[in-house]
Amino acid sequence: MNEVVIENVSFSYGRQTVLKSISFEAEAGEFVCLLGPSGCGKSTLLRLLAGLDAPTRGRITVGGNTVTGPGLDRSVVFQDYSLFPWMTTGENIILALEQANANRKKAEYREIAREHLSRVGLLNSFDKLPSKLSGGMRQRAAIARAFAIDAPVLLMDEPFGALDAVTRTRLQDLLLRLWRNQTGGKTVFFVTHDIEEAMLLADKIVVLGLTPGPAQGIFTVDIPRPRSRRDIYSSEDAQTLRNTLVSLLYESSLSESEDLLV
Repeated sequence: MNEVVIENVSFSYGRQTVLKSISFEAEAGEFVCLLGPSGCGKSTLLRLLAGLDAPTRGRITVGGNTVTGPGLDRSVVFQDYSLFPWMTTGENIILALEQANANRKKAEYREIAREHLSRVGLLNSFDKLPSKLSGGMRQRAAIARAFAIDAPVLLMDEPFGALDAVTRTRLQDLLLRLWRNQTGGKTVFFVTHDIEEAMLLADKIVVLGLTPGPAQGIFTVDIPRPRSRRDIYSSEDAQTLRNTLVSLLYESSLSESEDLLV
């Protein structure tokens, strides 16, 4: 099972505490959004989940195993696409597949890469370099690579943050479609500072504040799936949740402004 447990996790850079006493769980197949303003430690927590950094205190487990470094049970999609510019789109995915599983033939990797590029509408870009793709296309390629590896846990660090509104909307829908159609149930952690994005995507929203400490709130999103953007505003429960999230983020930002004025 790919249940993820974060137990009393703290993290510091030297004397600067970034995260303090963070605890929550994600069930297998759950979509979790880490929501908060810039600088609150969302990306740092994702790096801890990825095993790229280690907690100063506490521990993180995936499927009952303590995270001690990067592993094949977790794949990561970054905001900057992280495609090798000297390799074609297909070669980038094939390389990741070879690193994840060295027991297959080259032709098999190529077929898997083609299949997943087809799912994101990029089959015709298999032999193109990343420089020949738009930002949205490069991010689709990065998502295809993550799903091709088929790790049970997918970590996404504001993957749509640098995209225009229309492309962002399309990729949100694409991500949800891929996640729903994935066999076995993939657990997703998605970093965002956008409340509407979190409510559209998440089963659970974990709100982090600028002052290091326990999560400011952990909320279940009860809007039925499949969701539309209209659903975020249509019901009283959805409006109540949205207002609560707005209030939490506003109070956090206000506290930061007051600290700067002191």
